[in-house]
Amino acid sequence: MTKTMRFLSCKWLLAIALFTCLLACKGEDGEVGPAGPAGPAGAQGIQGVAGSTANLVVSAWTKVASTAWVANQNSSYFLVSLDEKTITQANLDKALVMAYYRNSGRDNVVFSLPTANQDLALGFFMQVRDSKGTMNFDLTYGQPRLEPIDFDLEFRWVIIPPATGGRLKHIDWTNYSAVKQELGLRD
Repeated sequence: MTKTMRFLSCKWLLAIALFTCLLACKGEDGEVGPAGPAGPAGAQGIQGVAGSTANLVVSAWTKVASTAWVANQNSSYFLVSLDEKTITQANLDKALVMAYYRNSGRDNVVFSLPTANQDLALGFFMQVRDSKGTMNFDLTYGQPRLEPIDFDLEFRWVIIPPATGGRLKHIDWTNYSAVKQELGLRD
């Protein structure tokens, strides 16, 4: 019986060794099979992190010709109104809107609005009338003028929803270079 046990033990050991060798061997990968049918749609994901810049609205630079300004009766106030669908009552009620301007042809010098000196003030305001938004730019002079300016201006505005503003509070919004860098804007 001892011989039988030794004989069975050797067979078992040999079988385990062969089985282990077979499992350890790896052949070449075969070709990729055809794609299977699409699975069912997954469940709705969770809301993203507050503070994302994804909801920002950034306009393109909009050129306003010197001849586009409309004067008031005494020619000391000039206005340009641009239709803008991103201006909504919700933006007027809650969002931060910053506007910037530059002289056409001097792309590297950008100023924030409003701005003023001893001769003039340049500003902006938004309005919604009959569900239609407009972006308005205005020039005010201390003395009447025949022409508001003798060169073209370009304007850009950024609308920052309230949820976004918390993450971006450290920006000096009047410094266009800092805003451009933080938001990854391209001119």
